[in-house]
Parts: sequence; C-alpha cells; structure tokens
Amino acid sequence: DSTSKYLVNGKGSNFTEVTKLLKAKGIDLDHNRFLILQGEVEQISMMKPKAADKGANDEGLLEYLEDIIGSNRHIEAIEEGAKKLEEVNESRAGLVRRLRVVEKDLEPLQAAKAEAEKYLDKEGELLTWRSTL
Repeated sequence: DSTSKYLVNGKGSNFTEVTKLLKAKGIDLDHNRFLILQGEVEQISMMKPKAADKGANDEGLLEYLEDIIGSNRHIEAIEEGAKKLEEVNESRAGLVRRLRVVEKDLEPLQAAKAEAEKYLDKEGELLTWRSTL
C-alpha cells in the first residue's frame, strides 16, 4: 500500500493540514531547506562565502543560510534602517558643529553677563537702601 498516513498529536490528519502546521512553525517546505541530503553537503561546502552580485541568481553560503533561517525577509528593513541611521547621524553631526560654534561665541559673553548681573545686584541693594531711608 503506497498511501501515506498522517497523525498530529495522535489524531488522524491529511497532507494539507500537516503542511499548514509545519509552515506555521517556520519549517520551509517550499525550498525543502529543513532537510539537507547527502549530495547537498558537498555542494554547500563548495559555496562561496557571499554572492558576488545581489541581483544575480548566484547564491553564496550567507544567502543560503539567510534563506534557511528566514532572516532574508528582514534585509529590506535593515537597509532602510541603516539609511535612516546615516541620515540621522549626518543631521546630528551638523547640530554638533553648530553647537560648538555657538559655545565659542558664548564664551566671551559670559564675562559681560557676570558683570551685568553684578551691576543689577548692586543696583538692587541701592534701591533697598534708598527705600529704607
């Protein structure tokens, strides 16, 4: 008899249900990457570390592993995040440069500010003395 019998948690099931269950658990049945056969081991060991060109159908070990793990679905989001990080860093660098210029301009004004505060304090004391007389 060449028919297949499927059991899930001890209960009878069919191929479609088993496939849905395995896919829900993250097992890649489309590429059969959950199982590496004997002939594929040598093929995998001969792979380049990384594909030479992203656009080509060439696949290196990195891309193969990303496909198995499923992290390749995050590549676009990672690239967008890296681009946004670069933009934010450039903006921050501009603000830091601006801050340093302002700090240099602020230094000479500190002495004048201290002198003005001292003057206002003395003027306040004078008004206090005049009001008591």
